Amino acid sequence: MMRNPNLPFTEIGCSTIAFREFSLQAALEQIAALGFDFVDIGANAPFCGHFDFFSMGDDEIQQRIAWIRSYPVRVHSITTDIGSFNDPYTDSQRCHEAAARSLATAAALGATGLNVNNGKHVDRASHSLAESVAQVAPHLRRVSQEAQQLGLELYIEAPHKGGLIRTADEAIELIEAIDHPNASLIFDTDHHEAAGWGMEQAIERLREQIGHVHLRDSIQGANRYPLGSGHVDFRAAFAALERIGRPLSYALEFSNCGESLEEIAETLQKSVAYLDSI
Repeated sequence: MMRNPNLPFTEIGCSTIAFREFSLQAALEQIAALGFDFVDIGANAPFCGHFDFFSMGDDEIQQRIAWIRSYPVRVHSITTDIGSFNDPYTDSQRCHEAAARSLATAAALGATGLNVNNGKHVDRASHSLAESVAQVAPHLRRVSQEAQQLGLELYIEAPHKGGLIRTADEAIELIEAIDHPNASLIFDTDHHEAAGWGMEQAIERLREQIGHVHLRDSIQGANRYPLGSGHVDFRAAFAALERIGRPLSYALEFSNCGESLEEIAETLQKSVAYLDSI
C-alpha cells in the first residue's frame, strides 16, 4: 500500500493520465506494480484516450470493463469529457447522453465516482460568471442526481485553469448553484497554484466541498515535476486538509512527467517518497 502514515485516513492512487502517451495496459501494469491503492482512468480523448467508450459498442465496452477489473488495482474514478453545458456549439442533450454513458461505465467498473470539468472558458466581457454559472449549474445538478442513483459521486474539477471556473471563490459559487449533496469539488494543487491562491487559503475556503484531491507540483505552469520540486506548498496543504477531519482520497495526476515508462515510474516513486518525508 502507498499509504502515508502521517495521513491516517488517506488512500493514495494514481491517474493513468501520467501514462497518457502509452497504452492503458502499460499504465495499469505500472500503477499496480508501484503498489498504489487505486487508479483514476483517463477517458477524455484525445488528451488521454485510455478508455474511449464513446467510440465503442456495448459488447466491446463490457469486454474492456472485465479486462480492467482483472487487474489487482481498484478503479476509483473515471476522468472524462462530457462536453460543456455553456458551450453554444454543443447540444446539452448530447452532453447528458455522454454523462449517462460515462456514469454507466464508471458504475460497471465498481468506481467511486466520475470526474468532470466545470464548463467552457468564456470571455467575461461577453458572458458574466453569474450568467455562465446559471447556465451550467442545473445540468450538473441533473448529472449529480443521476450519479447518486447509480451509487456514484460526481467530482467537479473546479477551478481549472483552462475552464469556466478560475478560483476557489468561483468554485464555491458554482457548487452552491448546483445545490446537490452528491456534487463535490476536485482539489487540484496545480490549478489552485495557477490561480494564485496559497494551498492553506484555498483549502480553508473550500473545506466541506472537497471530495477528491489531485496532487501535482508546478513550476511556471508546468506540472511534470515530482512532488516537492516545484512551487506548491504541500506541507501547508496537508496541514489544512487534515483539519477538515474526514477521509479523503488523493491521486497523483501528472500530464507529462517522462518520456519512457521508467522515467514516469521514477517521478511517481520520488513523489511518494516526498509524501512519506513530510
